[in-house]
Amino acid sequence: MVTRKRYVLFICLVVIPALFILGCESERIMSPKYYFPFPENSDGYVYQFVSMDGQQPDEFWHISKTGHRSMRICIMDEFRGWRQCSYEYIASNGIIQEDLWIVDDSLGLMDVEVVHGNLYPLDPIDKTHVYIQSLRWYTSRDSSTYMQVIRNRRYTPQSTKATDLGERFVLFEVMEMVEDFQEGYLEIPVVGLEVFEKGRGLVHYEKEFGGQFGHQFTFEEKLAVSEFEELTGVSILSPGSRPGD
Repeated sequence: MVTRKRYVLFICLVVIPALFILGCESERIMSPKYYFPFPENSDGYVYQFVSMDGQQPDEFWHISKTGHRSMRICIMDEFRGWRQCSYEYIASNGIIQEDLWIVDDSLGLMDVEVVHGNLYPLDPIDKTHVYIQSLRWYTSRDSSTYMQVIRNRRYTPQSTKATDLGERFVLFEVMEMVEDFQEGYLEIPVVGLEVFEKGRGLVHYEKEFGGQFGHQFTFEEKLAVSEFEELTGVSILSPGSRPGD
């Protein structure tokens, strides 16, 4: 016979710990398996990307933790320094971009309005679904002129630009339009490809601008923050800081 006291003891010793474990399991999904591994702390790690044609400087992507399900990805090269930081949230259905700043060569540091920040799905299955990223930044103090980027990503098991890379890799084809409202109107179509490797993240990306020129970068190596700073002589941006702070 189960007494009230024994029943309460059973709830405390068995049911509550079980619920706690289940809760931890549900919170353990930190990022898609193909995306950048979720950083353990605010130091994070750095990925080095090299230009395929050797005509552009190496890029360094610093991936760091900013919250329980949030990360920051900052990009720099040795010619221009830190160029942008993207603040991303790991939602139950994928990667959401929450904030972004960029450094323009002529206008300097600029905050970007994230109109739509749907970056990547949690589990890429549906090849018909399009993930929309829409960004806008103003180029005048009175907000009369601005630039806008509308970027569409689509998961593709077999890209028209790449051969079959195997199950370890996830491919996204990218179609985007860069719209410039500064002096009249100018639009530049951009096509690209992003290749992710499960357990590692982005390992290759390429873009072609208006069918005239483009770039291709591929993953070179993963660096600890100390290795990055020794290699480049550049310090990482501390949490919440920006170039010039």
